[in-house]
Amino acid sequence: MWSIRVSRHVEAPAAVVWQVVTDLEGMAGLLPDIVRLERLSDDGPGTYRRGTRWRETRRMFGREATETMEVTAVDPERRTDIVAEHGGVRYDTGFDLTPAGNGAEPGGTDLVFRFDATQVGEPATGVKGLAERVGMTVMGPLAMRVTRKQMERELSLIAQRAGNLAAGGG
Repeated sequence: MWSIRVSRHVEAPAAVVWQVVTDLEGMAGLLPDIVRLERLSDDGPGTYRRGTRWRETRRMFGREATETMEVTAVDPERRTDIVAEHGGVRYDTGFDLTPAGNGAEPGGTDLVFRFDATQVGEPATGVKGLAERVGMTVMGPLAMRVTRKQMERELSLIAQRAGNLAAGGG
């Protein structure tokens, strides 16, 4: 259905960028669209590993939406994958970190924010299926633009936070 990739160079080493993108409690305070975040797994605050789960409420398209998120893959300081399912759609998000390690920015990291939405199960048929296909045709491009813009804003905030931490700030 949808696939969006947003990338940015971050003025911080991969270890610091990783610290920011895996800090669930900190992410909730950093990103203004997150209204609430509740850790569901009993692995404790600050823990981030495969199987870590949380309930995240975001303000999207002027409304609040709550999804249960689960970490499905972790390669520390390199990659993480997160999945959520809602309403017959699977949302795969994640981050890829690559140390820049060249030129004038040897401590920097190239960060990619990934988002994919795919239908799970059988598509609706009849009038409901037709309405869903028409809705996606009409609203899909707008939703993708809004989602991309939100991802770019979030990546900018993540980069700013990691840069501040790397520079010794808070």
